[in-house]
Amino acid sequence: MHQIAQSPFGYTLRMIRDNATRASFIGIDVWRAKLTIFVLAALFASTGGIIMALFVSGAYPEFAYWTISGEGIFINMLGGVTTFLGPMVGTVLLLILNDTVTRWTDYHGIVLGIVILFFAIGLRKGLMDFAVEWYARRRDGSGT
Repeated sequence: MHQIAQSPFGYTLRMIRDNATRASFIGIDVWRAKLTIFVLAALFASTGGIIMALFVSGAYPEFAYWTISGEGIFINMLGGVTTFLGPMVGTVLLLILNDTVTRWTDYHGIVLGIVILFFAIGLRKGLMDFAVEWYARRRDGSGT
């Protein structure tokens, strides 16, 4: 995925995300690029589903419940989406938070919801995005 994101096709997708009309004006077939990335996303999602089914030794109806889909969104909110390592950091954070909170209280859903709300309202980006921006400001010497 990192190779795709850093390829000319990845930059084309960013251009389409930012302004699809402008991308079509310079000669990019927007529909074809969207179809291609849709197929690639389905490929990666199905690969993840296969790995999950192998990991838990089966595929169960509970995997189609809304909380499983919500975990992916929570992971991106915690880790961030502009860096490649953001979702991985978000996954680690969600697992640590889930484990820690379930040890201390029976109301782990409420506590995790408050943490997610803090990240959604407070940081507006994930932790890795915040860290990268902070490091860039510090390196450039622009202060706080």
